[in-house]
Amino acid sequence: MTLILYAPSFDEESRQIRSALEEGTDVSGPEVLEGLDNLAARLREPVEDPAIAVLLVRGRTDIQELMSIEWLLKRVRIMLVLGEGDPETLSLAHRLRPRYLGYKDDDAHTIPAVINNMIQGFIKRTSTQGRR
Repeated sequence: MTLILYAPSFDEESRQIRSALEEGTDVSGPEVLEGLDNLAARLREPVEDPAIAVLLVRGRTDIQELMSIEWLLKRVRIMLVLGEGDPETLSLAHRLRPRYLGYKDDDAHTIPAVINNMIQGFIKRTSTQGRR
């Protein structure tokens, strides 16, 4: 299982989400990446399935930058956490096809709960496939 936590730069809200991920998921801890170049470099490396990327973005500009590596992001399940939610930003955000879309000021424990559900769903699917 690969869990990546990305932010263009880390602020207090990002640190709270990181802490919630470390305490509340069934994963040993996220790989923390700051800056688009670091994210792109990591996504070029092998990832274990399921691979989940929690992307913390401030707004439209950050999403537009992520669109430049959209082809790399298709390798992972995306959880997008926005700092703002105007209609144009939301439209761009949906182009990344996130499995989860939330906001930085949401309850920080929501994200770990969603990740744990994704992991459990993956485990159920793979165990069912093995019995065929």
